[in-house]
Amino acid sequence: MAINEELSRAIFISYGEVPDLSGQSVESKLKEAFGEIKGTELFHQVGKIVEEIDNISVDWANHTLASASKFVVNAIHLKHPDINDEALDALYRSYAYANR
Repeated sequence: MAINEELSRAIFISYGEVPDLSGQSVESKLKEAFGEIKGTELFHQVGKIVEEIDNISVDWANHTLASASKFVVNAIHLKHPDINDEALDALYRSYAYANR
């Protein structure tokens, strides 16, 4: 499957800096990078992926933070094989940071 570079870049822009110290909202970052219309569209696409992440059940009795983060990102990669490694790494770091 071909990599969706645009979506991957949007994920990286949204979650590549952990913690995000910019003070800028994810939506405004995406609008700045992609324009008003495309930025809004990508904001919603990224939001759906984050919702999917939030709905993945992790058995914390059997996972460390690192293994849970990998488990979640692997599940996302199976559902979205068009996301590149840089974006997946950003999701991994964001998940790990949020669940530390």
